[in-house]
Amino acid sequence: MDKQQISVRGKTYVLRTQEDPLRISQLASTLELRIDEIAQGMKGRPESEIVTFAAFMLAEELDTAEAECAVAKSELDSVQKSLKAAQEKFQAELNAASQAVSQAAKDTSKSDELLVRIAELEKKHDDELFTALESAEGKDMEIKRLTETLESVEKSSAECIKRKESDNLALQEENEALRLKLAEVTDGQMALV
Repeated sequence: MDKQQISVRGKTYVLRTQEDPLRISQLASTLELRIDEIAQGMKGRPESEIVTFAAFMLAEELDTAEAECAVAKSELDSVQKSLKAAQEKFQAELNAASQAVSQAAKDTSKSDELLVRIAELEKKHDDELFTALESAEGKDMEIKRLTETLESVEKSSAECIKRKESDNLALQEENEALRLKLAEVTDGQMALV
């Protein structure tokens, strides 16, 4: 894994990742923009609270993206089932037409009508197949877009959580130092009395 540095709200973080550095940089910029937007509405609040709220918002977006992805996958499954049913129907009609052609081979005019019917069925099948494939390609593109959004939100959420944990640790260390300082001051006052 490669080490990559990112900067979010003036703090530098080192990540170990195999992701493309440009993508990591873009994610960091997106995260920083989101946190800055939230911070505008939460002026005077601690950074850790702002980051926590940003993480919650990203988690909500992740949940929404997962739901949209599930709907798109369900729609794609439905299109694929319709395509399969259309193919089966076409095959049955084609088989019936082929049998009728073989039985009417001696009757030229009847054969010509059946050949026309077969050509019509083939064209109808091709049109239905083309429509179903176009729909499936659209659903594939939507799933890909939603999957990319999902991955981006997951990575941003993980980064927010790591940053919150780091901020919490720093606050704990500051609190401990202040507690020790207060104890020293209190001990000093007791000694003066």
